[in-house]
Amino acid sequence: MGKENKVAVHLSEEEQVEAIKKWWRENGRSAIIGVVLGIVMVVSWSVWQSNRQSKFVQASDLYQQLLNAQEQKNSESSFKLSERLIDLHEGTIYALYGKFFLAKLYVEKNDLPSAKKVLEEILQSDVDSSYKHIARLRLLRLLAAGEEPEAGLEIIELTDIAGSGKFEAQYEELRGDLYVALGKDGQARAAYQRSEQIGESSPYLQLKIDDLAVPDIPSLSE
Repeated sequence: MGKENKVAVHLSEEEQVEAIKKWWRENGRSAIIGVVLGIVMVVSWSVWQSNRQSKFVQASDLYQQLLNAQEQKNSESSFKLSERLIDLHEGTIYALYGKFFLAKLYVEKNDLPSAKKVLEEILQSDVDSSYKHIARLRLLRLLAAGEEPEAGLEIIELTDIAGSGKFEAQYEELRGDLYVALGKDGQARAAYQRSEQIGESSPYLQLKIDDLAVPDIPSLSE
């Protein structure tokens, strides 16, 4: 390589170094801050994921304990575990399961007002519509059992049961139960028959229909 070429290369390298130094003077601080922020974000995400997984495991463990307590018919333990699920894991699916269990436990204690309150809380919360239908159907059963058929029928009237899918037949059967409680046998029978047409026929539903069958009126010639 000639002397002139060597000088040109040397100058070119010095220019590159100087350009790097200039860029670093102008942007070095921002680059460092960007790297630090990137590291912080990665670490924060990792910690958040780890905490989330830990809470999920804790909730799952509590739920399994609740199932075991239910299987052993330990009412006191079931109450405590349901309340812990709700208090410690509010906003998760496990807290929702805890509320359903709590309502069931209140019914078993014959504390219908408390059971109704829990189910109404589920209906007012931001959960999937399927869970709301389940809560509403259980609430309707409580209203029928608690001699509040008018309140139950009002809830049904305000519900889009035609758009409830697989729950529609259950709504119609409960409508029939509420009409029976009011002594409106004709309307009850019609609701039961609609339920039978929409859903699957069951011996219990058929028994309800048979109990409301219109008796044959003997003719005058007999």
